[in-house]
Amino acid sequence: MNRTDRDATRVVRSWLEDGADRIPDRVLDAVEARLPATHQRRASARSGMRTLLSRRSVRYGVAAAVVVGASVLGVASFLPRDIGTAPTPGSIAPTPDSIGPTPEPRVLPRGGTELAPGSYTLQGFPARIVFDVPSGFTPCSQSVAEQGICPAGEGARAPTVDFLLLENVVEQPCSDTLRDPPTDSVDDIVAAILSLEAFEATPPVDVSIDGFIGKELVVTAPDGIGCELHTWATSQRTNGVGRGEVNELTILEIDGAQVMVTIAHFPSDPPPEGLAVLRQVVDSIRISR
Repeated sequence: MNRTDRDATRVVRSWLEDGADRIPDRVLDAVEARLPATHQRRASARSGMRTLLSRRSVRYGVAAAVVVGASVLGVASFLPRDIGTAPTPGSIAPTPDSIGPTPEPRVLPRGGTELAPGSYTLQGFPARIVFDVPSGFTPCSQSVAEQGICPAGEGARAPTVDFLLLENVVEQPCSDTLRDPPTDSVDDIVAAILSLEAFEATPPVDVSIDGFIGKELVVTAPDGIGCELHTWATSQRTNGVGRGEVNELTILEIDGAQVMVTIAHFPSDPPPEGLAVLRQVVDSIRISR
């Protein structure tokens, strides 16, 4: 509280202690003289204060006027503790108790029927990965190291989101022979993917999700090559891709492990139904230890 506030407080307190039931002109003048007039917001408060205090003939409104005046002057310590106003219905801000606890994410099942909308997490990954799943999706996981979701009731060429614990990349796409030594960092994985024969890739860009850093890029498989195409591998299997398949990749370093999140789809005009929704799923990812 500054000196001006203390002087104004003294004036109001003096009047209160006298037990008066109306505000004398000398108090009005003293309080008004001590109200700051240089700050726009304070000037507005001063005007409101004068309006309230000038109602000298209303005995019942005296206490309310003093409360407002004390609030403007910063003398809340003089207000009775039991003074208050009833809240307007619907105006009370929600509290954590009134909102209730945030639902715990469900563990993504390996298979089964359509998933209930909500948040899901993965088992067996080096950190807690949580993401939001809308209605209309089913689990389509291959193993603990490769878990994902697919649109319900659509065919093999429907877009998917997959989470992989990546361990290596193939030497060349027409063989499932893996690199030796294996890739052991995000940069190694990106360099190996960029070297895949006949594949097209966008320049990788840096990405960070909740402090976990990595790279993002889009990889498109060749359409006219005459072999079964292979790409990257988990500890369980080596992945294959279809001709012309597009993979939107996010590769993160998480506690020494390389985690790949991929949106796999086939190009079409218009884009596959559900592709935008799957991008929202990836955007919703939260990671914590």
